[in-house]
Amino acid sequence: MKSFFALGALATLFQSAYCLAPGAYIIDTAKQDGLALTQEGDNTPLRFTSRVQFWDFTPTKGGYFEIRHESGAYINCDQTGDRICFPGDRPQAFLPEFQGENKYELVEQGSGLFLRFDGEGNLLKLAEYDQSIEEQFALIPLDQ
Repeated sequence: MKSFFALGALATLFQSAYCLAPGAYIIDTAKQDGLALTQEGDNTPLRFTSRVQFWDFTPTKGGYFEIRHESGAYINCDQTGDRICFPGDRPQAFLPEFQGENKYELVEQGSGLFLRFDGEGNLLKLAEYDQSIEEQFALIPLDQ
């Protein structure tokens, strides 16, 4: 019985250490240092620049989060065509999957596609999973 409670406590500790807490984060690409996700305008694709902006992660059901820019716009990604992400007014949910060293992959709820850094244009896109570093993001909490 004691070992059962010890395993339960260990599982709780492991889960809390690797689950993302709700709050404001800077979203940096793991691929290239010094680039953070930024919103430059209402109809401009989301891209990674040297400017620092904050994104609020609000939990929904099943471990997913809606990701909203400090201006109020959500990350909205086209699920067909070029799959580029823009600021938008409809919430789109993403599941953060811990990859170690404060890095996460973000999986879109409806499609199962992953957010990805496109190094050619420094754009944020949706893409099929390929285990590349372009799919990993450092999430830096506002209070850090």
